[in-house]
Amino acid sequence: MSTLAEKIHTEASRLPEDLARQVYDFICFVEMRHGISPLSEDSSVVDWDSFFDRHTRTVSDATPLSRDEI
Repeated sequence: MSTLAEKIHTEASRLPEDLARQVYDFICFVEMRHGISPLSEDSSVVDWDSFFDRHTRTVSDATPLSRDEI
């Protein structure tokens, strides 16, 4: 195990369970973004498409303000 991985493991292991889960979810997110396949024993599957649909907006999604709203 590399030094950085050991440090991440040490820091994450002292966190409360809910925060440690957030760290794990973030690692899964980074793996997904970079095309790294998850470990086969990982049973939790995250639906990233619905996450990005909720939190990603473009200019075409915006509704222009009416004259009365300005």
